[in-house]
Amino acid sequence: MHNFHAFIICQLSITLQGGGILKAMKVLLTPLITNPNSDASYFLTRNLASLFAQANYACAISAPKENHFHHGSLYPCTPITKPLFLHTTSQRSYEEHLYSLGALQENTLKKDVDHLLSVCDEYKPDVIVTIDRIAALIVSKIKHIPCYAFVNHAIYTYTSFDSRTLQGVNATLSSYHLEQVFNLKSLYISCAKRFAFGPIETQPLADDWDIVRIGVSSIYPRQKENPQGVYIHFQDIDLSQRKLQKIVREAFLGSKENIIAYIKGTYSSKEENITFSSSPKEVAIENVKVCIHDGNAYLFNQCLALGIPQLIIANHGYLRNHEGLISQRNRFGLCLYEDEFDMASLYEVYRRLCADSVYKRNAMIMQANTLQYGDLTKILYYL
Repeated sequence: MHNFHAFIICQLSITLQGGGILKAMKVLLTPLITNPNSDASYFLTRNLASLFAQANYACAISAPKENHFHHGSLYPCTPITKPLFLHTTSQRSYEEHLYSLGALQENTLKKDVDHLLSVCDEYKPDVIVTIDRIAALIVSKIKHIPCYAFVNHAIYTYTSFDSRTLQGVNATLSSYHLEQVFNLKSLYISCAKRFAFGPIETQPLADDWDIVRIGVSSIYPRQKENPQGVYIHFQDIDLSQRKLQKIVREAFLGSKENIIAYIKGTYSSKEENITFSSSPKEVAIENVKVCIHDGNAYLFNQCLALGIPQLIIANHGYLRNHEGLISQRNRFGLCLYEDEFDMASLYEVYRRLCADSVYKRNAMIMQANTLQYGDLTKILYYL
């Protein structure tokens, strides 16, 4: 009922222009959310829906029903399932990454296109805003609806990949008599506008790619004075939640730091200085001095905006690997790979991060570099 109420308010909002009265622009948000209520696409969609509601835009969201949004109506879609067999597990390219998530399989993609076509027929959006949702790019072409997309540097970086990861994409394109592609970058070219988050140090995008750079993926968060403690966010590490809880306990229980830890699948509990949360507490980073996470792109960006050193638990996929390496290269954070991750290594890397003041100084430099590109409200100038 709350979502419906917010949607009605958005729908009834009007815009005065030249003395006339116009209906509010209708925006359809189409994120790829693989971890309900906790991944970067969810956080960004939540922020966008709130922003559009404040701007008196009508807003609808196509996402799995497990997700919770307070601004805009929800058109539930079927959650994607990972394929039983992967042609490739390297995930060094954007194509391999999406394939490994199950987002590029032919059956999944065709069902998603059909879903979004029906949403467009019912909702009749003026613009589609998408985050990694390939079906939205295809529907934009079919319906001739302007599409605004959030992108990252990996889409535009030349990297060899298994061409079979695109079989489902091209089969879907062919079924709608659309031209086939050799990479996903070709699909993004037709977008009305593309946006990327972060400064050039973290998003090495060429000026001639016509991508609008936004600094912060939220309305700029404010860090409180004298932040204390640590926020931990683990959702993608390939270890059981019981093992992850054990590592966190052994590394931090009884220390002087207050620890807030979200570990996917765990129950809320309090043990001395450690608070385990069953749901993300991402706003907690506004009050902490260090963030430890497993490559969540939203948290990575928020830490940049707040000048917070971060410890990234990486794997060898393009996103987590890039964030970990770029943090170490610019010395505003440190990286620890999953295959080296245990209590001893976690505590040692965390101790190094806190003991050397260079990481905090460089995090503050990255904060200034990030904030010069503005926050999420910048997108309103382009709609």
